[in-house]
Amino acid sequence: MNRRRRVFCLAHRGTGLSVLAAVLAFAMPLMAVHARPPLHNFQPRNSNLSPFGACSRNLFDFVGDVRADLSVVQTSPASLDLTWLIDQGNVSHILGIDGNTLVPADYDGDGKTDLGVWDTSTGTWSIFNLVTSGNTTQNWGIEGDIPVPADYDGDGKADFAVWRPSSGQWFIIKSSDLTIRQVNFGLNGDRPVPADYDGDGKADIANYRPSTGGWFILKSSDNSTSFTSWGTSEDVVVPGDYDGDGKADIAVWRPSNGGWFIINSSDQSQTFVGWGVTGDTPVPADYDGDCKTDVAAYRPVMQPNVQSLWFIINSSDSSVRVEAFGRFDRNARPVEAAYNR
Repeated sequence: MNRRRRVFCLAHRGTGLSVLAAVLAFAMPLMAVHARPPLHNFQPRNSNLSPFGACSRNLFDFVGDVRADLSVVQTSPASLDLTWLIDQGNVSHILGIDGNTLVPADYDGDGKTDLGVWDTSTGTWSIFNLVTSGNTTQNWGIEGDIPVPADYDGDGKADFAVWRPSSGQWFIIKSSDLTIRQVNFGLNGDRPVPADYDGDGKADIANYRPSTGGWFILKSSDNSTSFTSWGTSEDVVVPGDYDGDGKADIAVWRPSNGGWFIINSSDQSQTFVGWGVTGDTPVPADYDGDCKTDVAAYRPVMQPNVQSLWFIINSSDSSVRVEAFGRFDRNARPVEAAYNR
């Protein structure tokens, strides 16, 4: 299929010294940043809307203002406990231990992302709601499974779900009626990439096959299967709604050159963005609340007592945002990378 290509050239975007400073900072390993206030218990914001209006769902929005929050988990030298740190609301909460898989999602349908971990050895899910301080546990899955929580039944709540590579089976507990859905889809060696690719408000079962670069998507709207060839074995798979049409776009990030390769679902055009370097972690999310996924990279700063760096391109105006959050010497890892495959 012939597709138009859009190329993002950072040198031609934005004006003024502030943008230039941010661009220079992106090329440098360290930069001066403002210190963050001490972290303490969560206090929700008063505002529930972004300047662009309400997006129905925004993964990694823990405080309910329809913007993704900078968030990391890290450990301390004296403990293997996972401490969740969230910049907005000054959140600090312990949930899980080092080695657990992160599974943040909105499990109760209140419009805010809940903290979540999955124990790979026992199959136990532990969920914590920041607003109500409520805890939920669920046993679902076995060792070797990959947790894939998402809203598969369209009730506004994430469903407990796992994909089993050994058999290619998906096991989903539908939150709407607690019935179990089992689907055979995918092969051992695939990477599960569920998202709402058809825009019907339900997550579609999907797999990326790194050996061929193929995307296989089972559309919930009509139960048809689509195939797209996009990516290589080295790529990190980062689907998201980059064009704001309400459908997840097929996208990959290439560690060798920092390239983002996106197929816009709205018109099937291609977008290339050079953003990041080898050693970075892609952390796409809607940080500015305009209902579009923003291209973003997390760069660990390998020095004690120094915060790591976040480089974000705001899709609303193409401005560059640089933030410092998360300590490498505390084994910090960005929560926004929880579903990178």
